[in-house]
Amino acid sequence: MKISRRFVRRAGVAFVITVAVLLVGTEIVGRLIGLCDPPLSVADDRMEYRFAPNQDCTFLGNRIIINQFSQRSPMITERAENELRVLVIGDSIAYGGNQLDQSDIATTRLAAMLTREFDHRRVQVLNASAGSWGPANELAYVDAFGDFGADVSIVILSTQDADDRMTFAPTVGVSSSYPDKKPTSALSVLFSRYIPRFFAIRAAQDSATQTATPTPDPAVMETITKLVRRLSSGARPVIVVMHPQREELNAPDNPAWTAIHTAAETAGATFIDARPTYREAARAGPPLYRDAIHPTSAGQQVLSAVLHDAVLAAVTPKSGQ
Repeated sequence: MKISRRFVRRAGVAFVITVAVLLVGTEIVGRLIGLCDPPLSVADDRMEYRFAPNQDCTFLGNRIIINQFSQRSPMITERAENELRVLVIGDSIAYGGNQLDQSDIATTRLAAMLTREFDHRRVQVLNASAGSWGPANELAYVDAFGDFGADVSIVILSTQDADDRMTFAPTVGVSSSYPDKKPTSALSVLFSRYIPRFFAIRAAQDSATQTATPTPDPAVMETITKLVRRLSSGARPVIVVMHPQREELNAPDNPAWTAIHTAAETAGATFIDARPTYREAARAGPPLYRDAIHPTSAGQQVLSAVLHDAVLAAVTPKSGQ
C-alpha cells in the first residue's frame, strides 16, 4: 500500500500541533499549580545555605511561608508578656518538604495545639530547618541568629545525621532542589527536577538494597553536644527528638542511634524516642512515610503529637516546684 506524500505531511503537521498543544497545556497547568514559584535559597558561608528570608510561595499547590529569619514559620513578632516560644531545629523532616502545605507540617500543628492548651498565653513555634541540614548546619544557624529567647528548644534528628558534616560544596543555584531564582518555565522545572526524580524513585523501589545506616562520626557527636549546650544556656530545656527511618520502626537501636542518644543526654538534653508513637499510629492509620525517611501529612501529624507531649512535659511544673 502506497502512502501519499500529502498524507505524510498532514500526519506530520497533526503530530507537531498535538505536541505543541500538550506542551502549552502542561506549561499552563504547571504555572497554575506553582511550578514557577518554588521557595528560594541563599548561600551562607556559615551554614552552607538557608532559605531566602521573607517569602510567601505557592508551589505544587502548597503554601510555603518563610519568615525574616529563613524559618518555615510566620513572621516573628515582638515577644508578648507570658508568651510561650518554642524553637524547632532540623532538616527536611522538620521542614516537611515542598510536597506539604504550611498547615500540614508538624510545627504549624504544634502551634495550634499549644495555643488551645494555653489559651491564656500567646504561642510562637519557630521552625529553623532546611533540606539536608545536619547538626553542623544547625549549630551554625544558632550561632548566627541565636535561640530567639525560646522557652523550649527541640532538635529533630535521625540516624542519617550521624556522619553529616558540612562540605560547602556549591549547592544554591546548582542543584534544582535549591534554586536561587524563580524559573521562567514550568516545563523546565518538570524536566530538570521531577521527571528525573520520578525515575530515580522507581529505580530505588526496584532495588533490593536498603538505605545504609551511617557509621557514627565522633566529630558530629561533639557537634550535637555543642548544639545542645548552646541552646540550653540559662538552664532552658532542650529536647532531642529522634525520628526513625521507616526500616527502623520495629528494629533495635543501631550504633548511630545509640551514639546520638548518648551525645544528647551527655549534653543534658531530654532524649525522646519517637518510635513507640509512630508504631502505634502506623498500625491503625494511613502511611506515615512518603519514602524511606520523610513523613507524609499523616506522619507530620504524628510528629506534632510527639513534639506536643515533649513541650508539655518540659514546661509543666513538677510536683513540689
